[in-house]
Amino acid sequence: MGIKPYVPRFQTSKMVSESSSLPNVSPKENANRILLPQEVLDLIIDEIGTPPEDRDVFLEHQRTLRVFLFVSGAFRTRALSILFRRLAVSAHNEISFDQIRALTEILGSSLGSGFDSPGRHIQEITVSFFTGFEHADNFDSLYDKETSIRDVMAKQCVIDLLTTLHTKAPNLCAFFLHIKPDDSVDWTTLDIGFQNALYALVRSRSLIHLQIAHISRLPSTFIKGAHIKVLQVYQLLEESDPPFSPPNTTDVNLPNPPLEIFITDHTYPFGTYLEWSPQLFARLRILVTFIASKEDAARTWEILAASPLLVTLQLDQIGAIEGPPSTFSLGQMQNLQGFVLTHNRTPLTPYIPTKDPSLTGFYEYLNVSSPMEAFECLQVEFKFHEYNVKTNFFFPDDKTDFSQWDALDKLLSGPKYPSLKQVSLAFRVTVRVPPQSKDFDNKVFLETTMRKLRDEFPRLNALERVSFNLTLESLVLVAVTMFDEE
Repeated sequence: MGIKPYVPRFQTSKMVSESSSLPNVSPKENANRILLPQEVLDLIIDEIGTPPEDRDVFLEHQRTLRVFLFVSGAFRTRALSILFRRLAVSAHNEISFDQIRALTEILGSSLGSGFDSPGRHIQEITVSFFTGFEHADNFDSLYDKETSIRDVMAKQCVIDLLTTLHTKAPNLCAFFLHIKPDDSVDWTTLDIGFQNALYALVRSRSLIHLQIAHISRLPSTFIKGAHIKVLQVYQLLEESDPPFSPPNTTDVNLPNPPLEIFITDHTYPFGTYLEWSPQLFARLRILVTFIASKEDAARTWEILAASPLLVTLQLDQIGAIEGPPSTFSLGQMQNLQGFVLTHNRTPLTPYIPTKDPSLTGFYEYLNVSSPMEAFECLQVEFKFHEYNVKTNFFFPDDKTDFSQWDALDKLLSGPKYPSLKQVSLAFRVTVRVPPQSKDFDNKVFLETTMRKLRDEFPRLNALERVSFNLTLESLVLVAVTMFDEE
């Protein structure tokens, strides 16, 4: 079975405005006994609670579920669970702050006799922060009423919500914090009350899935003492940002979380890579990360060397591919079953037939010293960005020996990968051509290049135990320079 790239959940299906409008009254039990078995009632409620694609139908289902709360106990618990299971709130203006206060009040108090605590049913919540704008009398004064994301995060109602989630949501297992649009906020500049509330929430015993985007310069001790198994962190750290702050000395000795899945951009959430303990990744099974520089690559090798149980590796790499350092080899990872690589070339790293540096680096990735007995799946997506090339730029002529592709074919079909079951190579080619240029014929390129690519992998094509797939796509853009397009 092929290893598919891990795709995290980013969106939730419930709106806090729908859940926070419940009336605070005690339910009256229906005098007539309901004769349907509880299992049948649960199926009915679950069907109504399944989010439809149509928003109007979704809102109607939400209203129906709220009515169920006041029918009888047989309906109440299941309906309450569906209404509060997944929530999404946004913080950016006074209307959203009122909704947050309402949700916090509901979670912190009883809805009446016969009701479970709503907080007990929350399993997942997404909190999104936007730059705040209040209504103004005219457009010219709109920007005078802007509230920065940092100030929005410092609102007491936001801090109270995080605190209440920590104390009143004992089954909360997934917390997603988003900053939109794609901007980053420096952790060291955030309100201390927000920092402390988020620290406490992250260390909730039930919380096993944490996603944070985009708070930059998180301290290396941020997840110390947590119980997180799935961690997604995207910091958008800039090279011009100041150095990381020293870790919190009171947290250094706390235990590492039992991480099993780690998804991140190229900056990582631990300050400098020297600050974290290798034991942090001792249980890691899935790593998804991004490499854009030699420093990124060095940190990635450090993590991989500390992850003996890794099963799936997914790298998104931009620019030239360089092989691993002499101190590390993928062959050390004897539990690795799948490797997914996306290689994003830039116009400054064009493809060079017969002696392409990135193809050499990729071969060095895979040229392990000892057989990888558990390895089953390799998925590679090559993204080419070429400027002003000829139709035959990939295979210039029939006489040239394209030994790099042949070496890759020989390696993957040989004894170093005895359990290999699936190889998928996708080629996405973007060609920029100057105006009026007639040197590139896209139809001919697709036909000839695909045929020659198949010819370069005779061994993999012949192996019955390996499902070998080739994909070639191309896009032609008219451009004045290698960076422009019309």
